[in-house]
Amino acid sequence: MRPSLQPKEVVAPIEAALNEWAVYARDGIKHLALPSRTLLGKLIDEGPSGAAQGGKLPVEAWSDVAERVEQAVLHRLTKQEQAVICSEVFFPWPREVKARRCGVSATRWSHLLASAKRSIADYLHI
Repeated sequence: MRPSLQPKEVVAPIEAALNEWAVYARDGIKHLALPSRTLLGKLIDEGPSGAAQGGKLPVEAWSDVAERVEQAVLHRLTKQEQAVICSEVFFPWPREVKARRCGVSATRWSHLLASAKRSIADYLHI
């Protein structure tokens, strides 16, 4: 039997850091979706001058851990590893579906996931 690619004691801190990052990242993504009111709705409610005013996105400061994970994902991982780690964190699909969506085999997906987690753990010094 082949030894695990990651020591057991390293998995929990990585998972906790990825989960914290996911909370902030998901919150940011939902603000990129469709606006809560259409321009026509704003015109009706506020008139032409009020509807012309741009809205502001709520700005919430990210935690230190979430920010560092974001930096690791953006700057330490390959594009393929980024796709794999995002599919792992953001989508509750089976591994085979995630792998297919990333364009790799399930085995390759698992290796990329382990590599991405190791890179993030190294960046975070955990």
